[in-house]
Amino acid sequence: MADSFEAFVPILLKDVMPCLDRCQDVYTLDTQVNSTGALKFNAMSPYPEGAYTSVILAKLADNPEFEALIGGYQSWMTKYERPTNNTHWNNLLAYLRNLA
Repeated sequence: MADSFEAFVPILLKDVMPCLDRCQDVYTLDTQVNSTGALKFNAMSPYPEGAYTSVILAKLADNPEFEALIGGYQSWMTKYERPTNNTHWNNLLAYLRNLA
């Protein structure tokens, strides 16, 4: 376990910490997560939570690509996820789209 942590420390210091230092508000975090060419944290996740996080963050930041992000995740969610996750996904989208 200690060896694994020691191997992770350089990655943490080189990549993760500078990113966290830059991400001091929702707009910067959205840019880091959802922009073209950005470090795609959510792309590393094979779970639907990555898509959920991405679209919630885009809505909070009033990202003009909000609907395009949904479209990109929609095909993946429909193709690979269980029906219960699709229900959660669709409920989340309905909720986010109805926010002022």
